[in-house]
Order: sequence, then structure tokens, then C-alpha cells
Amino acid sequence: SEGLVNLLADRERATPGSALRPVHKLAIEYGFNPAPWFTRAFVELQTGDFLDVAADRVGPGQQWEIDTQLRGQIGRFGWESQQRMEQLVLRHAGLAALRETTANWIGVLHLSPRDTVRAIWQLSRGKRAADAAVGLAAEAYRERSASLVYQHRVGLGHSTSAGWTQERSEPGDARKTELFVKLSATW
Repeated sequence: SEGLVNLLADRERATPGSALRPVHKLAIEYGFNPAPWFTRAFVELQTGDFLDVAADRVGPGQQWEIDTQLRGQIGRFGWESQQRMEQLVLRHAGLAALRETTANWIGVLHLSPRDTVRAIWQLSRGKRAADAAVGLAAEAYRERSASLVYQHRVGLGHSTSAGWTQERSEPGDARKTELFVKLSATW
């Protein structure tokens, strides 16, 4: 187990040449390994002053993160799973000025000592409130991606991979899909 409580006092600037602004935060972290199959649990919370770069001002906010890792066996196959989620909320005049959330999951199935299948899913979304005082328009975005990759390791530093990736982003509903084959060798 590991824990940390940190008082942070710093000065940050939004852009080169802009004013240095004082930033004070309380950060609390705690991580532990609960069981052989639950190999990691980690939680972090920061609260206090945050620099809103787009608005070039400091205001109250919170940021938190949760990260867990699992591991096990299904018959003769091994598997691993990592889940992570984090959120940042910045406030101005008592209201949420910016909210950003990210989540991802990585799953690995070990078919043999040389062969693995990896699945990855990611989501990011954000929302900014309009603020005429600093010239910011309201905006929102959402991005999602998923991929599936098979990898065969031939030897130390040599591998072959084949996979599929799909990405979507809003607004605009832009989509991108790719199929790939990768040969990798290091000496």
C-alpha cells in the first residue's frame, strides 16, 4: 500500500508571456494491491485552484482518477484487464466552466507465450460553458475509439501484428477506420 497527501503551491501561466498566476491544491493519492487477481487499485483526488488555460484565469476545481488492474486465467489462457477513469471540473462564478471526462479499458488475452490479443476502448468528452467576459463560446465534444490487435512474437525484439481500429468524434460525426499489419524488428 502507498498513500500520499500533498499540499501544492505553484505559479502557472496560460501562454508564454501571460501573467504568472498562483495555484494552490491539496492532492491525496492512495494505491494498493488487494489480491493476486486484483493487482492494482489507485485513487487520486486533487482539489483547490486550477488554471483554466483557455480563459487565462485561476478558479476552484477538482480532478479525480481511478485506476484498477485485474489478472487471471481462463483454462490455459491468461488475461489482464486495466480500467481507468478520470474527470476534471473547473468552476467560475459558482458554475461548472469546464468539465472533461476520460475513460479507457485495455484487455489482453494471452493465447500462448508468443501470441496475444489486445482490445482497447477509449472515450473522451468535454463541455465548456460560454463566457462572454473572456470571449469563450460554449462547446462540447465526444471522441470514442476501439481497437483489436493480434500480436505474434517471433523472438526477442521481433514481432508481427495485425489489427483493426475505429475512431468517432462529435460534433460532425467524423469516422475513421483502419486495418493494419505491422512487422517490427529491433537489434
